[in-house]
Amino acid sequence: MEPQSTTWRQLATRWVIAAAAVGWMTAIACGVWYEVARRRQANFAEQLAARIVAAEARPSRAVVAELTLLDVAGVEPLVRLASLQRRDVAIAARGAVNQLLQSWELEATESGDVRRFAERTTALSAALERHAAEFGPETQRWANGLAERLVTHSDQFAPADSWEILANCDRVLSRPLQPREARPAPIVAVAEPLVPSTPPAKPLAAAVRPQASTPARSNGDQQTRANDGPKGDLSVLGPVTSSGSSFNLQQQFGNTLRSALQFAGEHSGAAQRSDQPVRVTPMGPVIDVPSPQEARLQSRRSRTQPPTAPAVDAHVVKLDARPDASDQSVTAIGPRGRDTVAELTKQINALPPGERLASLERASQLPPAEARRLLRNFVADGEPQVRLQALTMLATAGDPQLMELARERAVEDADPRVSAFASELLRKR
Repeated sequence: MEPQSTTWRQLATRWVIAAAAVGWMTAIACGVWYEVARRRQANFAEQLAARIVAAEARPSRAVVAELTLLDVAGVEPLVRLASLQRRDVAIAARGAVNQLLQSWELEATESGDVRRFAERTTALSAALERHAAEFGPETQRWANGLAERLVTHSDQFAPADSWEILANCDRVLSRPLQPREARPAPIVAVAEPLVPSTPPAKPLAAAVRPQASTPARSNGDQQTRANDGPKGDLSVLGPVTSSGSSFNLQQQFGNTLRSALQFAGEHSGAAQRSDQPVRVTPMGPVIDVPSPQEARLQSRRSRTQPPTAPAVDAHVVKLDARPDASDQSVTAIGPRGRDTVAELTKQINALPPGERLASLERASQLPPAEARRLLRNFVADGEPQVRLQALTMLATAGDPQLMELARERAVEDADPRVSAFASELLRKR
């Protein structure tokens, strides 16, 4: 009986080894097939991008839509096309990337697959970071807007994916903005005033006569002849003399012309006077209005960068952190602004951890702006209790930089209590 049991044992061992070998071969085959399919998609995406660049005409929507259907494989070629100098290709590529990111957001909202969404956004942030140096002014502002959207989505990802996305987007957003291309002002022709042609009753040569050939007339004769003559007849005017006794020919002709223009304006409905010509001045340069993405980027930089001018407050107070100190031991320092916060920081840093906690609790007596600046200095304190207390007080103070500080603590902090509280803050926001 013993030789038969040995034979069964050998057969079972062989079957186990064969099954393990088949399993390993199946896993290797699946992995190789997945890698082959991924490379085929990447090569096809590169061929489509090369076809778009080689075409002289405007790229068709069908070719660009094929790149969006390739999902992650089409992200790198689309971002590279957006960095080109051809305006039509860059605009089409930017629109395709926007549609692709919007479809990812909708799919993640409906299915709840955050892991897949994290892989896609990580690939997009890496592509933006690789081509950030090739972007023009318009494409750079578009890339900054995408980076801000990815930073917003990174709150719900795992720490490793969130850290990679934040690092890529920070390198994209930290590049200085390029000036916009100057657009030439449109040239508008100046419209000349319209003067209706009203020929005089007689040529002007008939009205100008030599003074020597004109017989002398009295003033009464000249007035009678002027009243008897027809209206508009310039021959009734006397000679132009320097004494001013007769009418000025040029002044009379100007009065007649103004009367004709007023008559024409009343019948045509013109509201402008005849002695003020209508002129259309050339338009000035186009006003550069920042886009919503640029406005959000400027707001983000203003929150992250320290203010250039020191803030001055007349009610800045000094905290007495001694154990025997009471709430009445708070004394006013005066309008010293940021110098007071620096002095308080040095004083509290020199205290033991227990007294530092008591001093941070008394920070609520400071004005809101000074209290927030004081608490930000202790978010990275060496004592976990101090870091946790500073984060808690910032969460109740409505600090604008709380999310950035909480994101750093959630990823970098070694104490599990501080990182858990920072992650909870990110989820609530």
